[in-house]
Amino acid sequence: MKKIFTLFAALTMVMSMFAAQETVYFVNAEDWTGDITVHGWGGSASDTQWPGVAATKESEQIAGKDVWSFTADAGAYANIIFTNKKNGDKQTGNLKWTAGKYYVKNGWYTKEEAATAVGVPTPTYDYYVAGSFNGWVNPDPSCGMALVGDVYKATLSLDAGEHQMKVTNGTWDNAKGYDAVGAKYEEVSRAPGNDGNILVKLTAGKEVVVVYNKNTDKITFEGLTETGETPDPTPSAYYVTGSFNGWTNPDDAYAMAGEGNIYKKDVILHAGANEIKVTNGTWDDGCSWGFSDLQGAYAEVTGGDNNNIVITLSKEETTVTVLFDAESKKISLEGLTGEEVSISYVLMGVKGDWANGIAMTKNESAESEEYMLIGQTIAEGDSVKVVRLENGTAKHWCGNVKDGCKELVLENTVNDNIVLAPGVYDFYYDVVADQIWIATSVHSAIDNVVVENKAVKVIRNGQMYILRDGVMYNALGQMAE
Repeated sequence: MKKIFTLFAALTMVMSMFAAQETVYFVNAEDWTGDITVHGWGGSASDTQWPGVAATKESEQIAGKDVWSFTADAGAYANIIFTNKKNGDKQTGNLKWTAGKYYVKNGWYTKEEAATAVGVPTPTYDYYVAGSFNGWVNPDPSCGMALVGDVYKATLSLDAGEHQMKVTNGTWDNAKGYDAVGAKYEEVSRAPGNDGNILVKLTAGKEVVVVYNKNTDKITFEGLTETGETPDPTPSAYYVTGSFNGWTNPDDAYAMAGEGNIYKKDVILHAGANEIKVTNGTWDDGCSWGFSDLQGAYAEVTGGDNNNIVITLSKEETTVTVLFDAESKKISLEGLTGEEVSISYVLMGVKGDWANGIAMTKNESAESEEYMLIGQTIAEGDSVKVVRLENGTAKHWCGNVKDGCKELVLENTVNDNIVLAPGVYDFYYDVVADQIWIATSVHSAIDNVVVENKAVKVIRNGQMYILRDGVMYNALGQMAE
């Protein structure tokens, strides 16, 4: 019996040695530094531990880029992620195991196709879908949303089961989740937890088209079952919450009464520091408003951690009326000492200055309210934003770059900060649109010409002029020589 068992074990070992194996390849077109690892799961083998097992660096390159390979028994892994811990935790999205193929940037190719794919620029998009289906990689070009008419669309091939997702601008700032869904679907619900993710449950694999309408700020789906019901896009209630009620949210005792777009609530606060916010009853992204949304200046108010409004009082008991404009998402207060508000705009982040900033001047020639900073030098490592100051206190930050000049931006992902190549630039901030126009400032005859607001914006010798009806005007609205 022992001999039979030994023979069986030996045969098993021999058979395993000749088990069919498959190889996948990773072409390092993104120039990740350090070793490449591979995380695999969903097959006959045990899932690898994150971030995966080591890939093998091949001796040959493709189009000047290193090639890494990973070999496993056939069927061992249904899905893989190529990872690179040394280079800032880089990773691909979730990929289907595709034997014998080469992964380049955002797709699988044959060896011959891979050489061409290396030289093709990675596409960029205004909006992306990120979720559990791609390992929450953001931005992921394979999940970029293409502009179709006046909406953005991305087609996802989803397996049966549960998938969580959001629509993003390539950063996690103001990501759109369940509250942005603009219709009812049998397969869609809010994911559990406080992240506000969209949860899509499928009984069978299918293609699902995610549609985002920038004008309405709503998400809809194609390929899912609509129920015919449309959710109320405006929450039925807003609440005041804070240290006075232990941050209970929602707290019916502090629900705000609505009159049109304006919601009000009287709150009794006590001596010392009181922290408050307005919410829609959740802590989901974009569903609470604090100090940066405060309209006006008050002697007793400062900004606190997590964007809290801090009201410091000397009286033992003070009734403060909190007002919230549901349309503009602005907060104002009654019952406090109002200060005269002095508003200015600065560019912060130059040379790491996040305390004072560089003053911007008002562009009197612009049709809408606009501020500008001409001929500003940006150095290596600078990361900037436009900031609105009220009585010298930062109240609003903007890193939203207009579409027409996004090609100048190297990075716009960390806290929505703007990173540019070292050089001299002109910055224009449109207050109403809450957007920034950036132009390369070259001190020559005419550096840049932009058609905007039914006029021509001209950069000449580092200065901004408006050309309207054949006449050139300077920033003060005077006729230029």
